[in-house]
Amino acid sequence: MRRIYKIVLALGCLGATVGCSSDSPSSGSNPLTGGGGGAGGTGGGASGAGAGAGGAAGGATGGTTTMTNGGQVSAGSTSGGAPTAGGGGQSGGGAAGGGGAGGQGGSGGAGGSAAGAGGTAPVVKSNGCGKAAPAALVPEMYVRLPVPSVAKTNKGAVRVYELRLPKSYDMNRPYPVVFEDHGCDGSIPFKIEKVTGPDSIVVALRAADNQDNNYMGGCFQAGEPGPGLNEIPYFDAVVADFEASLCVDTGKLFMEGYSSGSWLTNMLGCMRSNVIRGQGNATGGLPPKIPMDMCQGPIAAMMAHDDTDTDNTIQMGMMARDRIKAINGCSDQTMPYQWDVNPATVSTCVEYQGCKPGYPLVWCPTHGKGHSDQVPISTVGFWKFWSSLPPRP
Repeated sequence: MRRIYKIVLALGCLGATVGCSSDSPSSGSNPLTGGGGGAGGTGGGASGAGAGAGGAAGGATGGTTTMTNGGQVSAGSTSGGAPTAGGGGQSGGGAAGGGGAGGQGGSGGAGGSAAGAGGTAPVVKSNGCGKAAPAALVPEMYVRLPVPSVAKTNKGAVRVYELRLPKSYDMNRPYPVVFEDHGCDGSIPFKIEKVTGPDSIVVALRAADNQDNNYMGGCFQAGEPGPGLNEIPYFDAVVADFEASLCVDTGKLFMEGYSSGSWLTNMLGCMRSNVIRGQGNATGGLPPKIPMDMCQGPIAAMMAHDDTDTDNTIQMGMMARDRIKAINGCSDQTMPYQWDVNPATVSTCVEYQGCKPGYPLVWCPTHGKGHSDQVPISTVGFWKFWSSLPPRP
């Protein structure tokens, strides 16, 4: 079924939120400039891409709403828990990249990203594998689901998230999961499903303020200890919710965010790096007052930021990048990285060298795009990057 999304204007960041002014993506007509060249593959071919988080099944009950054209299509209810995210990657044997052969676990060669399957690495399936998906979940549609176990919004509403099953969802196939975190305008960014196709479940988180504003603007609280950390139990509950009734590869959970959602991605990529296998950022910055020792370990990351962004300056993105660089143990040396599947595409991305095995860091500075969602780097590029990752070391 074709879905058309209504783009809405931002109402601005509220309260203790950070990360945007209007958050309407600036498309910019300038092509990417600067260095090109092939990139070295980052490591072994991971089976598929995506992720799950190893959460306990958290039974949630309540109404669900199927979304299309920005509105409600049908309402229903789920019982016995919300969906568990679906299943994980395709087995592929692991030949990868232009110069590498996938051996045990598939190793990426220089000149391309590893894209095969991850050899003998075991797939950790969620509790939802083998269960039929709840009837309320319509494949290829975003369906709104309640999260009643966490704090309500300021206006007393139950927190929600939206989940999209791929076409021909298979209850026995452990799928990767991609989280998409919106900017302050509240619209679902990226549309990563255009790239992942039938190979991933997509989850869209919703800011509490976005709900209170009738989904017409509102930022995530992605920062200061206290109210801002309400997003942590919300994320945990969402993961537990969908893992209870859908089939997910729990080792392949990925998150990307735009603007306010990028700040959230940086926060969760630190405090839940033991759950999130890899992150992707379009603009954003480093959440305040979250020291490095609160991070749960290294995380694979690909980050894009424009040097003409005046809402979230590129220096903010560099601060977030440098924290990951330190945690991942990367050196200052970089090599050109090709984000596109077409090697002829001009790329300004670089990959840091010497990072801990399995935890690459790619930085993509752009020019002339402003406060941009960085599509297609944030779609084609992020999915290619995540697909290259080996199983978590």
